[in-house]
Amino acid sequence: REGERVCVKVQRPGLEELFRVDLKNLQVLSEVAMSLDRSPDRILRDCWEIFAQNARIVYEEIDYRREAANAQQFAENFKDVPWLRVPKMHLNYSTSRVLTMEYCPGVKVRTKPFFLFK
Repeated sequence: REGERVCVKVQRPGLEELFRVDLKNLQVLSEVAMSLDRSPDRILRDCWEIFAQNARIVYEEIDYRREAANAQQFAENFKDVPWLRVPKMHLNYSTSRVLTMEYCPGVKVRTKPFFLFK
């Protein structure tokens, strides 16, 4: 609205349902893995807990409001790093499924040797 260049990230329809189906399949696999694991140290590997933690993270990540909050925290944490720039989040133009942020042109890290970024 003010003429600023922005990037808009829009979540594709059905993504949450796709994650739900994929996570259900992973849940079954974790249960099978636990039942088949007969090694003496199997107690050290809790496939169910690994699944549960990852499922929670996946659902957090598909909420773009949380992604915006994480980006803001990341920007605050690294504000004194001169070669790192985090786009400003436009929260008034963002929702759980639409993320609007400042346009920041850049290059992929693998495009140039790292020492050229200093």
